[in-house]
Amino acid sequence: KEFIGFENYTNLFADPIFRKTLVNNILYIIFVVPTSLFLSLAISLAIYKRGAVIKSAVRAIFYLPAIVPSVCMAVVWKWLYNPSYGLFNILIQSFGGGEVKFLGDPKIAIYSVMVIVVTWTIGQPIILFTASLGSVPEAILEAAEIDGANGWQKFWQVTWAMIRPTTLYIMVTLTINVMQVVESIMLTTNGGPYYATNSLLLMVYTEAFELNNYGYAAAIGNVMFIVVFIISIIQFKYMSPDGES
Repeated sequence: KEFIGFENYTNLFADPIFRKTLVNNILYIIFVVPTSLFLSLAISLAIYKRGAVIKSAVRAIFYLPAIVPSVCMAVVWKWLYNPSYGLFNILIQSFGGGEVKFLGDPKIAIYSVMVIVVTWTIGQPIILFTASLGSVPEAILEAAEIDGANGWQKFWQVTWAMIRPTTLYIMVTLTINVMQVVESIMLTTNGGPYYATNSLLLMVYTEAFELNNYGYAAAIGNVMFIVVFIISIIQFKYMSPDGES
């Protein structure tokens, strides 16, 4: 076969579908990672001092979407989002609103998919945060309180500082997982409408296994690696306990 050098990469960045998909993936990371991080930390703070039964029940509820087959989750979410008989539209119309095409409107479809992704990404962080919060020594928190620290100061100066390694790990793994999001998209919108929800990994799958364009798919995979690598360096730089990458 003829060696084409960097032709795949030049074609890639000249491809409007790839550029749109790259922006989509960055939006997924910008929205899903902070949202999942905040929600999982908030839930963990609310339950980590509770009894073992409550903690186990909450963790199981939020971890369930991560272990339920993707097809089952897709069927549930497509029903919830259905414009004719979906639960969300029924609630909206009961308050006088109009029909919303959550997965059919290019302007809101990506945000609808983001919600789905958040539901299956917060389970593991909740388990990790709960364990990490439980390991923070009470003696240090009591000492901070004796020194006059309020609730926020105790959290920021003591608790947050001690769970930063866990937070860094969660941020990096969330970024990698969100960068590879494909099942939720493939089974609900298949990248549509008009590539509004398309992801890079779905594009890799399409190019490699449907169009047999393996070189182009490999180029997309390399771009994915570079994006994750750059974001991870930034996360390590600002979230490492010593402040260094």
